[in-house]
Amino acid sequence: MSTGPGEDFDITLRMRRSGWKIRFVAESWCLTDVPDTLKGLIGQRRRWDRDTFRIRMRKFGGSFNPGSRRFNGTETWEQVDFVLFNLLVTISFPLYLGWLFYFYGSYAWTILIAVGMVYVALDLMAFVLANMLSRRRTPSDTLGLWPYAITFGLFNGYFMRFVRLWAYLEEFVFRKSYRDSYVPQRILDTAISEI
Repeated sequence: MSTGPGEDFDITLRMRRSGWKIRFVAESWCLTDVPDTLKGLIGQRRRWDRDTFRIRMRKFGGSFNPGSRRFNGTETWEQVDFVLFNLLVTISFPLYLGWLFYFYGSYAWTILIAVGMVYVALDLMAFVLANMLSRRRTPSDTLGLWPYAITFGLFNGYFMRFVRLWAYLEEFVFRKSYRDSYVPQRILDTAISEI
């Protein structure tokens, strides 16, 4: 196994490449340690996003090569989806903001607020639908979650996008996932010597 915090994603891609089917089990529960500070959340997301970039673009980047013996059309489309709707959107976001303010000046704030309102509306619809479909929570359980449902799209769409960009740049430029404190130092020393 490769070092780093993305071992679940790594093993999933390896299994799919080996011909195994990965199935969705609706009754399953997945729990993670949730950071209780903004600094902790940023650190966790940087670590996860760095490793996602590393696994997708370095380890399984051959998915884009039709001449590779490991080429798989389904895997390629899944990778293309990541590149188009995650990587490129994240990288182009600061450029988009610069363009928006350059061409629209202070009116850009109106555009950003309008987009933010669309985020809020879509998040509220998703929140209501998820609660209707979920049998794990009662309506009274979800009352305390409404502020998060309203702010999630704005927080994720604006603030966390810059955190993701920071993580991608750390990995692309500095290969930071190879020096991640998530794994013991002796394992890192072995991994770094293999670079």
